[in-house]
Parts: sequence; structure tokens; C-alpha cells
Amino acid sequence: MTNSYQPQQAKWIWIDSDNHRPFHHVACFRRIFELAPGFNSGCLHITADTRYEVFINGQWIGGGPSRAWPSEWPVDTFVLEGILHPGQNVISVRVQHHGLGNFQYIHRPAGVLAELSWVSDHGTELLGTNDQWLGILDPGYLWPVPRINCQLGWEEQYDARVGLNNWQQIDFDDSDWPFARVLQGDELPHSDLYLSTIPQLTRDVVFPQRVLPPKAVSSAQYIWNLNPRGMLHPDDKEANVLRGDLLLSSQIYSPCAQQIEIQQPHSRPRLIWKLNGESIPFDETPDSLIRTSVYLNEGWNSLMVKMPAAEQYWWAVLNVWSPNELHWSAHSHDRSSSQWLSIGPFGDLHEPHAPPIGSDQIVTNPFNICSEATMAKHDSIWGRGSLSERELSAEYVQPLSQDMVSTNDVYAHCASERIIQDLCPKTFNLATILNNNDEWASIDPFPDVDVRILIDLGREHVGYVEFEVDSAADTILDFHFFENMNADGEVHLMSEMNNTFRYICRAGVQTYRSLLRRGFRYCWLSIRQQICPLRLRGVRLISSTYPQANKGSFSCSDELLNNIWKVGAHTLACCSEDTYTDCPGYEQTFWVGDGRNEALVDFVVNGDPRLSAHCWNLAAKSLDRSELVESQVPSAWQSLLPAWSFLWMRWAEEHFRYTGDEKLGRFMLTQLARNVAGIRNNLSSRGLFKIRASSMFDWAPMDTPADGEITHLNALAVLGLRQAATLAEELGEYQQCQDWHDLADGLVVAINRHLWSPEEGAFVDCIRANGELSSVFSQQTQTAVYIANSATTDRLAQCRKLMQDAPPHFVKGGSPFFMFFVLEGMAREQDSDSLVQLIRSYWGKQIHAGATTFWEQFFPDQSRMTRSYCHGWSTAPTYFLSQRILGIQPSKPGFEEVLVSPKTADLKWARGSMPTPRGAIHIDWRIDEPLSCFVLELLCPTDMSVLLELPVSGPVVITCGEAEQLDSNAGKLRFHCCQGSKYSFRVQLETLNINKREAVRC
Repeated sequence: MTNSYQPQQAKWIWIDSDNHRPFHHVACFRRIFELAPGFNSGCLHITADTRYEVFINGQWIGGGPSRAWPSEWPVDTFVLEGILHPGQNVISVRVQHHGLGNFQYIHRPAGVLAELSWVSDHGTELLGTNDQWLGILDPGYLWPVPRINCQLGWEEQYDARVGLNNWQQIDFDDSDWPFARVLQGDELPHSDLYLSTIPQLTRDVVFPQRVLPPKAVSSAQYIWNLNPRGMLHPDDKEANVLRGDLLLSSQIYSPCAQQIEIQQPHSRPRLIWKLNGESIPFDETPDSLIRTSVYLNEGWNSLMVKMPAAEQYWWAVLNVWSPNELHWSAHSHDRSSSQWLSIGPFGDLHEPHAPPIGSDQIVTNPFNICSEATMAKHDSIWGRGSLSERELSAEYVQPLSQDMVSTNDVYAHCASERIIQDLCPKTFNLATILNNNDEWASIDPFPDVDVRILIDLGREHVGYVEFEVDSAADTILDFHFFENMNADGEVHLMSEMNNTFRYICRAGVQTYRSLLRRGFRYCWLSIRQQICPLRLRGVRLISSTYPQANKGSFSCSDELLNNIWKVGAHTLACCSEDTYTDCPGYEQTFWVGDGRNEALVDFVVNGDPRLSAHCWNLAAKSLDRSELVESQVPSAWQSLLPAWSFLWMRWAEEHFRYTGDEKLGRFMLTQLARNVAGIRNNLSSRGLFKIRASSMFDWAPMDTPADGEITHLNALAVLGLRQAATLAEELGEYQQCQDWHDLADGLVVAINRHLWSPEEGAFVDCIRANGELSSVFSQQTQTAVYIANSATTDRLAQCRKLMQDAPPHFVKGGSPFFMFFVLEGMAREQDSDSLVQLIRSYWGKQIHAGATTFWEQFFPDQSRMTRSYCHGWSTAPTYFLSQRILGIQPSKPGFEEVLVSPKTADLKWARGSMPTPRGAIHIDWRIDEPLSCFVLELLCPTDMSVLLELPVSGPVVITCGEAEQLDSNAGKLRFHCCQGSKYSFRVQLETLNINKREAVRC
């Protein structure tokens, strides 16, 4: 399904030397070229590994490429209107290469490939990357720096004192830049290229809505970020769980006996530390920063930490406050530059490492366990909390390399800040930060104290941060981003990640735009090492999302529902990048199950099918390495989450239904067949689907062991197979349709035979690996069975009841994601009243709590009501309000025929539009109380058949247009719109009865 691309002249190139830096390369490339008068507009094709930004004559053209599998790599196309000019021009490309895999990227060698073409009197002329381009590492991007988290790359720290300044301009002096190197053989990043099928992300400017007065703050004197993953497996570039037993240690010299405070600024991993052989009793404070006070002896003190036995991101982060200066060293008798030791990895060679029982993780084992490094030795050293003199020279004791130790962790630094109450920094014109003007805000320094201001965008956004500053050299600007702050000022930091960056100023006026995109609402800007007034202006966010067409709309007589619809649409926008993502802040990962729900919302908000198709195809490509579609792609973490695989099957039929794209639909059938084969290959002796994988469906304590026969998975498999069969039937593949229905029928029989509890009158969560029937019952399991229609008639009715009103001992819904399926169940039975009430109750509470985007979880009784405050999987109301209350959905693929079946619930009116491949459908319905009638007006595109089902009964009066009345008393009509025109219908009502119903218990 790709449009292949073959460059005519361009070669993959990279810098001639990487200075032996193992990770986080940011390289800059330039080529000056000349154009004669009379040339036509140019075209640029460009790609890179990992990410690029391209400039022509200093103008930022765009960036990319979109995330992809290494086997098929995208090339972006730019039409250069009004950018090139006669005479000398310069093309400049900045490329960031991660150096290892994450949840967006699978490691390949670094490189950039670009080809510029234009038409002149001599015909088509080409300029491609080759060994005449210049390329150099930008020394401004510092190293070593911490990882952001295991899902993303590296924390951005830029030193403008040594960085390349104005290198994108034609007059930049590049005389000392070396020539780039043409890559060959195994150095080539990618061989199979295709033209990207999605547009560039947006570049809209968003200004802050609020800035708070500054605070004087102080922070920890010592900050350590240790990343010893390479000690376990230095050649591992994946993001799978790494298994190993490892200790880290350092010696602390204190000039006197004193009390110090230490803090673990991240909530994960929860590490056990020992000081002088005694465990450190960390306490969790209300702000979720784990800290405690300990005593140091005069002289040397031994600090040791035990790393987790299995983890994806091996890091240990520690903040230390001390009233007196400390000295850190790997050995108490050696004050060399090495400050931390790695001890291990340990393991018994005759007992190979394996995943823990019940684990679904793919585990990479340590490669370099020496014979002396037994688990008995590990336990002995950890029990003492120190090394003996003999052990210091053991083969398994090595200093952590410079690449594994960072003393500048911006998140840790900012998280350690404490407000100095009796100091009030002076500022001038601080409010000018909110405006697009030439005025400067000025901030005065305090000796030996940092100054922090809070900037508020007003709601969540995702993009690049840009600012202009006039400063003395060496001033540090630390940007720390987060999503939520309670009304009382309590800040919810984004623990488990470094949503931060650092900029070190050179002297004078300078402008910077961040290299990385970030999602946030609030920003702490901390100014450090300031010796004179600092001037600041133009602080803004360059919003970067997939372009939102916004062709869909919704409004009704309930303003709360209107706000919910809009917040859902904005949440979707923030979670639409080069793929759908789970969230713009924490992960920016394309989770396939999340993406299916987001695609449905995208269809009703925007009607642009390209991102949906792109994401579905990316997920399908994971079948090249796994027997079921993987949970998040393209990723260096090979992870199965079968519920997401089955949602991907549903997504195929839904995409075809909304678009009518037959070519893609037929390709989808070939990929669905591969996933179905994965289901067949994993049927147990009971005829149930069973696979060792993550069985998550919701953030809730369901009983879903990785090696069990899980009820909700079997129900979702049935639903996926049914919808895949529907797609096959639509495309005339009747045998395939029947085969998939037969497989679903077999699962239904097995579900009812083995997973029903007659005593409870409900389906159990699972059969455990030992064959025991689970004693856990959940709302989630009953909902999955109900929407999949996977039970006998009487049991289905019971599931429907439990879906909406589960008894107290049942596990209840734990996320807005799961509530999507509850709403689906209500929509399935035409229960619009309960659907609207649940939306008001569940999502309305988030709005009342201050949500500007919808949350990953919802715990209204807790101070921190969720982890992520912007999560695309939580946008269900936007879809269901458009599909059910406006009542517009395709009854034939591509809206060849549309079903218009609005539901009034307790609303007095609703209006809006639904985008379709044939044009938008506009609907306006209302209950006219003075005239006791229901009125509906419909504006349809040309060449569309409409099946209309009015929500009230009685004789229908057609006041505009012509239609066939299928049932004169039931409000069913059919008509075909040959020309885009307006239709109006009226039904006289004998009695108006608009009830206000109680909220649904869920």
C-alpha cells in the first residue's frame, strides 16, 4: 500500500566523525547552490534517521519524517513556492539521531538523504546529498544528558555559548566544516523508501494566557542521574525489558557529622538505597516527591542502591541537600574523576534468566556475567551495603562511564526547588510575555538564588517552545513543563519523565526554538546563574499537530454537552501527530487500541481518513515480527496486548465504512487474515483464545493473568472477527466471511460453556493457568461480552444490566477508555437517555474539575485525579454525541447511503455537521414546544441516499423536498439527493414529555 520512491542522484550521507559519542547525535548539514534567472519553483524530497528539520535560505520549511518501520521508510515532499531565488541559495538540514530504540523508533544507523529539483532553461536540474555537502555535530547539544523516559529520546540541553549560531543563513562562515561522508553497505539506514501519505504537522503560534509573579527558589546542591543499562548489555538497542541484578555505589566524604536530605524525584522505579549499610527510609510527601533526612558520619560514607531486577529504563535519580560541601568518589582512597561504581551484573550461570511467572514481557538477559558474580555474592554485598577491599578489584566491579552519569538532570533540578518566602524578585513588564509585540519583560537577579516564573497556556497544547532573550553569558534557563495545577496552587509534576529542557545563554540577544515537541499546559521557567537583569519576550508555543479539518460540529440545548464535545475534539488534536498518540506529554506513543477509538472521533470531527489509514497500516506491519498485531508501533519494545489487536480488526471495517476505500479495504483483508491465523494458532483445548501476553483492558484490578484464558479477550476476539467478516462480505469475499463467522461462533460456544458462573449469574474474568475458574467478576468483562453479543439471550440481558449497574463486589471501570465501550453498549440498545446521562456524569465531572482536555484516568476522590491530563483514548463523548444525538452514520460504505437517526434524550434541540467523503451533512432538529411538534432540517451533499428515522412517531409532514415515506406513522423515510439541497420534516406531537432522568450508575 506504499508509493515507492527512488532518488535519482541523492545518496545517504552522515558526518565524517561522531567524536565517539554513543548516543544523541545532533548534526547539521549545508549546501550552497546557485540558480539562474528564469527557473521555476522547486521541489524537495527529504528523509533522515531519526528526525530532521530543513531550512532554505534560513526559512524553516518543515520536519520529519513520520515514524515508520525500518523496512519501509518515508520520504517527505515540499513544494518550494517563493522560497528559492536567483543567485546563491543554501539548504540546511539538522538531524537528530537517538542512537537507540524507543516506543517510536527502531534503531538504525544515522543518515540524511535529500534531493532538490527545479526546472530551468536546461531542463530539470537536481541537487542531491553527496560528499560535497558539509556536515558537523552541533556542539551546543550537550552530552551526557538523561533520557526523557523509555518511550522517548534524550533530554534537550543546549549551550548557546558553543552552539552553532545562524548556521542556516547564506552568509554563515562554514569554511572549517568538513565534507560529509557517503554511506555504503551496512551503514545505510534504509533501502526501501516511499513517499509519505500524510501532511506536515501544523505550525500555529500559541501565546500564553497568564504569567504569575516570580518566586525566589533554591534547589539541591547535588543531582545524580545514573543510567547503567549499558553495564548489562552494551550492544542492546531495543526497548524490551532488560533483566539483571546490579548494584551501584558511591563514597561520600563529609567534613563533619551532619544531617542531609535526599530525594528520589521520580516515582518509578522505586529504588532501595542504603547508607553505611542501613536502608534509607524514604517517605512519600503530599507532592509525590519521595524524600527523607539521613545522617552522614564525619569522613567517608558508603551509599549503595539496588537496581530493579527487570526494567525497561534503568535509571537511578537522586537529589541531595547538604549544609556543607560533600565530595563524591567511587573509592574512598581514590579521588579521581570516577564517582560511581557498577557492581555486577550477578547471576548463577547454571540457572538462565527467565521472565517472572505470569509476566508477559520480552526479556533481554545480561550478557557479561562473570563466574564470580553469583547471586550469593550479590546478597552478601547488598547485605553489607559496601564493598571489601578485595571486592573493589573484582572483574564485576567497574566504574560507571561518563556516558552513564549526568549531574545536570533538569527535571530533578526543577523538582528539587523550594520557594524562599522572604525574597520577592523584581520584574518589569512581565505581562508583555503574553503578547506578540516588541516590548521586553525584565527580571532582576538575586545573588546566589534562582528566580522562577509560571507561564500558563490556558489549556493543553503540544509543540515547540520558542523565545527571545537578552542576557549575559552563562545564564541558565530551565523550562519545566507539566499539565495540571489545582485551584489551591498544588502542582502535579510529570514524574517518571523529563518533560524539560535547558538553554544556556551566550551574551546578547538570541532566539531559540526547542528541538523537541512537548505537551503541556504550564511551564516553570527557572533562571539560574543570573548576574544582571535578563530581558525576555516572544515566549510562545509553535503548536505542532496533525492538521485538523474541523468539518464536524455539534451543539445542543445543554451547554455542558457542548463543552464536552469541544474538549474531546481538542484532546484529539493534541493526540494527533504523525500517528494517533496516547498523550502529548508522557509517551507520545501510538498505542493501537487507543488509535482505534481516536480514529472514530477523527471521522466525526475532521473527516480526513489519511491519518487513520496510515496508523492502521503501521499496525499491520507489526505482523512481520509477531503473530498478532502488536500493542504499540513502530516500537523497539515488542509488546502484545491482544485486546488492542482485536480493536485493530474492528478498526478495519469501521475505516472502510466511513471511507468506502475499496483498494485499502482489500489490502486490509490480507492483513486481517494474518491476524486471524494468529487467533487460530492460539486456541486452547477448551476452544478459547489463550496466549502469553498482556491482558489489560482497563486500569482496574481485573483478574487477567498473562497466561490465563481471559473472558474479555475472547469476547473482543469475537467482535473483531464479526466486523472483519462484515468487511469481507462488503468486498464480495463470502467464503472468508463465513470462515471468520465460524471461528467467532466457536469462541461464543466456548465462552458460554466454560466462563459462565451460574452461582453469580455473570461471566468470570478468566480461567487461570492451573485450570481454576476465577473468583473475580468485573463490569469490564460483562461489557465486553455484551457489546460482542457473545452470550445466550438470557445471559446477554444479565450482562447488559451488570454493564450499567454492577454490584459493589464487582470490579468497576477504571478509565474513560473503558467507558467508551459502556457508551457503545448503550448505543447498541438505542438507550440515548442513559448515554447522555453517563456523559454528563462521568465526563462532566472532569469539566467541573477544570479539565481542558480529557484525562487518562479519573479518581475524583484524590488530589491527583489522573496520571496524564490529556489522553486521546478518553474522547468517546465527541464520537457518540455526533453519531447518536445528531444521529448520522454511514449505512453503506463511504456514505453511499447514510442513516439519519437522531436521538432526543432530554434535549430540546441539537444541530451540527458530519463530514463524509461526499461532503458534509448538516442537521438541525428541535422540539417546538409552543407548536407541539418535532422539526428536522437536513442539508445533504449531492448523490447521497438517505434513510431517515425520526425519533418520534406520528404523521410526517415534508415541508421541503421530496421523500418516500416507508412508514407513515413510525417516521421512517427514504430519499436520494441528486443535488445538494435542503430537506425539512415536521411531526405533530400529541403530548410533549421531555423527562429529566437520573444519572446512570457506572
